Amino acid sequence: MGPSFVRRIKKDTGADVVTIARAYTIARQICMAGPLWKTIEDLDQELSATTQVALLFEISRSLRHASYWLIERFGDDLSIESTVKRLKEGMTTVYTKTGGIMSVAARIRHEHAAQAHIESGVPENLANRMSSLLVTRPALDMADLAATYKPDVLDLARLYAITNDKLGIYWLHVCAEDLKVADRWQAIARSKLRDEFFWMRRDLAEQILRKRGKYELTEAVERWLTARADKVEQFTNMIEEMKLRPEVDFATLSVAAREFRDLIAT
Repeated sequence: MGPSFVRRIKKDTGADVVTIARAYTIARQICMAGPLWKTIEDLDQELSATTQVALLFEISRSLRHASYWLIERFGDDLSIESTVKRLKEGMTTVYTKTGGIMSVAARIRHEHAAQAHIESGVPENLANRMSSLLVTRPALDMADLAATYKPDVLDLARLYAITNDKLGIYWLHVCAEDLKVADRWQAIARSKLRDEFFWMRRDLAEQILRKRGKYELTEAVERWLTARADKVEQFTNMIEEMKLRPEVDFATLSVAAREFRDLIAT
């Protein structure tokens, strides 16, 4: 994770060292980092050092995201045993079984990521496992919401896929991820904006879960969208207009974030 990991996360979250250590321990387990690390290390004679380091960096990036999420979600009440029990099964399911129900944009991004790994000499199975790390952040929300509201976590994955496709949310998230930054403060702003989209996606999912009544989740999503058809059309038209811009910057995405928040507040 690098020598500055604890110092940076402590500064960003205000968490103490014990809480940070717990978050990292949980993240390693629920993200299945140990087996991935071992698989990569076992390929010493087959992969270049540069490729191995790049793969290990991707794992550390996912662990960093998970550690921040765990601290923000549970704070000082973070417990290793109960949190692993709460999240690990759902996380494993999302990692291994959502490939067929991703949104179109998410599936394309995952396929490109896996193909890039394969072209670097990574075995196909490992390449697919590495590309699944792209769902780490939403998987945390899916697993957590499934533990609270008791739907099948794959139904939650379908909920995310439908809303991503219908509203263009995944495109916004990717744009936030891909923002170029020149210094630490811009990096922090990018991280905050990216997390805001994640939390709004969670808020939308939770709103639908609370109001679903007797309906299946996919039907509950359609009912939510239909009830706000005019506002949904206005929002999606704005997204399509943004896609025509040669460059999507902080200001553009900040407007989109505000409009998305207004949409899910109705």
